[in-house]
Amino acid sequence: MRKVQFLSVLVLLIGLIGYGIYTRLGIAFRFRYKHDDSYQR
Repeated sequence: MRKVQFLSVLVLLIGLIGYGIYTRLGIAFRFRYKHDDSYQR
């Protein structure tokens, strides 16, 4: 029971970190794309 709880917490933590990295990368990519677009124009 304790192992299952630890595993669920670990999965939740990894998912949260992954989501944060994904959102940060997405924002950076969008900002870079918008910056490049404005630079070209």
